Amino acid sequence: MKKILFLFVSFFLVSCVFTEEVTFNSDKTGQLSIGFNGSEFIKMMGGMNSDEENKVVKKVDSLVVFSDILEVNKDSIAQLPVKEQEELMKLKPYSLRIQMDESADLFLFEMLTDFQKIEDVSDAFKTFSKSSVFGDQRIKGAPIVTNDGVEVSYSFKGNRFERKARIKNAELFRNALDSLSESAMILNASTYKMKYNFPVKVRSVSYEGAQLSSDMKSVFIEVNYKDLTTDPEQYNFTVILEQ
Repeated sequence: MKKILFLFVSFFLVSCVFTEEVTFNSDKTGQLSIGFNGSEFIKMMGGMNSDEENKVVKKVDSLVVFSDILEVNKDSIAQLPVKEQEELMKLKPYSLRIQMDESADLFLFEMLTDFQKIEDVSDAFKTFSKSSVFGDQRIKGAPIVTNDGVEVSYSFKGNRFERKARIKNAELFRNALDSLSESAMILNASTYKMKYNFPVKVRSVSYEGAQLSSDMKSVFIEVNYKDLTTDPEQYNFTVILEQ
C-alpha cells in the first residue's frame, strides 16, 4: 500500500520535459523534432524497484518509419474514406524514435522529419496523433497532448520567422481542456522547451522570455506546459534575423 501511495504521489511530483526543436539550413530547408523526456520518472521507478531480486532491466531503442507502415497497410488504408486517407498520408515524411534504458534512467520519445519548407510541417502534433489508427502498430501511451481546437503554424519569409497558435474552434478547444482536467497536476509540473537554430545571427525575438545562444544563432524558449495548453496564443512570437 505504501508503495502504491509513493508511486501516485511521485508521478505528480516528477516533472516531464516536452521539446520542440527546428534546425534550418542556409536554404531554409531543415529538420523538425518534437520530443518527450521522461527520464526523471524512469529514475524514480528504478529507485522504487532497486530492492527487487532478479530484476529484468528493460531496454528499447526502436525507430518507426511511417512511410514503411503506410506501405504495409496500404490495402487497409485504401478502404478508408478519402479524407482519412489524406490525413494518414501526411504522416509519410515522419519517423519516430523511442529510447528506454532503465539501467541508465533513460526514456526519450522523439518524432522527426526533414522539410523543404517549414510551412509544410505546420501543426505537426496533430499530424502525429493520426498514428493511432495503425492498430497494433500505434505508439500506445504516447505522451503527446493534442487539441483539435488549436492550429499551430510556422512561417519563414525573408529574414522573418513566426510560430503561431490559433484557437480555430472554441468548442473543440474547451472540450479538449475538459478532458485534460484530470492531468492538470502532471501538466503543471511539466515543461515545454522550444529551440530554433538558424544559419545566421538573430536580431530580435518578440517573446520577452526568450534567450539566445552565445553565437546568437539559436533561440531558446521555456514555458510551463499547462500554461501552453490552456492559453496557446500567448506564446506566439516572431524572430527577426540579420540579413
